[in-house]
Amino acid sequence: MVVKPLSKSSKLSTYKWQPPRAVERPRPLREDPLQDIEALRGEVRGQPATDIEERLYYSLVKKYGSNKVDFQPTVIGTRNIIGEIRPDFVVDEGMVLSVWYADGEYAHKSAEQKERDSMQDEILFHRMQGAVEFPIRIPGDDLQTQEDADKAVEEV
Repeated sequence: MVVKPLSKSSKLSTYKWQPPRAVERPRPLREDPLQDIEALRGEVRGQPATDIEERLYYSLVKKYGSNKVDFQPTVIGTRNIIGEIRPDFVVDEGMVLSVWYADGEYAHKSAEQKERDSMQDEILFHRMQGAVEFPIRIPGDDLQTQEDADKAVEEV
């Protein structure tokens, strides 16, 4: 038995030991708090990415594996120089590479932009003939949720 003083006087009382209280952790409001929330970070492999690019990336990784999907590689030309062709994704399918674009509403909506995209697709396909399939362009409307993106990738 341990004895401790009650005050500065010389009177002593016995100490009663009590087990520590269990810490109660707050319970989440539902089983999985992130169940309905899509966690997009705005980047793919450390590079800035739009939501539709990020969703397409996750779908491609799900289908092909992370080591087969490359984000925004420079395929023709030099990075950030006129004439460069940099697709959103290049997927190594073994014998050939498949090129994927996530066509958002802002960057691919005008007739001029669509013509430029078409020209780049032709250049890419002809310069790398035999190594690359014709580029695949998925409209941003088909990439609004992760389930939509998964479905779009599976349908190609």
